[in-house]
Amino acid sequence: MKIAINLLPYSSYQGIEVFAENLMRALARNFPAVKFILMVHQNSPAFTHFSAPNVQREIIHARSTGKIMLALVQQTALRRVLRRTQPDVLLSFSPSFPLWYGRNIVVIHDCAYDRFNEAADIFSRLYFKLMFIAAKYFARRILTVSAFSQKELEQLYGISAERIRVISEGVPAMAAAFDQRATETLQRFGISMPYFLYIGNMRPRKNVVGMVDAFKLFCTHHPDYQFVLAGKYDTRFIDIKKYIVQQGLHQTVLPIGFIEGGEKTVLYKNAAALLFVSFYEGFGLPVLEAQALGVPVLTANSSSLPEVGGRGALYADPYSVTDIAQKMDQIVSDESLRERIVHEGFINVQKFSWDSAAQQCMAAIQQAYENTPNK
Repeated sequence: MKIAINLLPYSSYQGIEVFAENLMRALARNFPAVKFILMVHQNSPAFTHFSAPNVQREIIHARSTGKIMLALVQQTALRRVLRRTQPDVLLSFSPSFPLWYGRNIVVIHDCAYDRFNEAADIFSRLYFKLMFIAAKYFARRILTVSAFSQKELEQLYGISAERIRVISEGVPAMAAAFDQRATETLQRFGISMPYFLYIGNMRPRKNVVGMVDAFKLFCTHHPDYQFVLAGKYDTRFIDIKKYIVQQGLHQTVLPIGFIEGGEKTVLYKNAAALLFVSFYEGFGLPVLEAQALGVPVLTANSSSLPEVGGRGALYADPYSVTDIAQKMDQIVSDESLRERIVHEGFINVQKFSWDSAAQQCMAAIQQAYENTPNK
């Protein structure tokens, strides 16, 4: 079998890219008899560069690697490469895929653009809306990452459950962290107290402002804590640095920007807890990352997060600053609670693996291929 993997939409490395990298590596590892063809552009990020006996890369040159140009390339130049390589199916890890191709398997992670105003521009909003509708009619199979996201696709787009397959994510490999590097890393970021850690972007659905407000309330009884915000700066929706200064928290809330693999491991392992109380998540990889490293997790009681965190997390109402602050107090004050959450977290992560995700993905591909007319 020959499977093309559409990596053209990617130009950075965030949650969706973590999914793409880990799943395609697991597919290549678990199915050595299958040939995988990675469709990339000339500026594709580093995670698309990996070698295996059953993997080849096809570079599709675009005039630029902006969103609009890459969307056009998928509907034009990709046609020539697919005709030449003749894959059995095309697997797209995002809802951006070539409409004209008859053997599409499309991954849709969530419906956040429908639930929240998170489109950076009107083109993005319209484009993804159209691609979701197109997936309903033109994709052979739609894959998603949680039962919650499956229900969202059914409710918002009327896609039948029979055409959707859930592929749970796994725990990304964490870079090693050495004790001497830990001290250096914490000092470099100005971390000198016990701290809560948030890892992610600054989009509205992440509820970063709500967590900052909850931390401010928490600090009325625990002034010796810090709150570290790790993730790419994005001022399109809110200038979080400005907001922190306005709240008088610039000494204790530390927005440190994008972090590398080893730095992330250090920050997780030394945190009092992960604070990840989002309004909306299609999956929520930081929950599993924290559990795998023995870090207590405080997350939201909504969307996919209870499905992902299982019994290995403490849950709060993301719409209640008071509830979040109270749960923060619980997690630092109750040692037996922390121990139980950490123990249950270790048990919970055993249910998630990229090898299992690869098996689920391949089963969905095989079923879609076998039901394809004139294959």
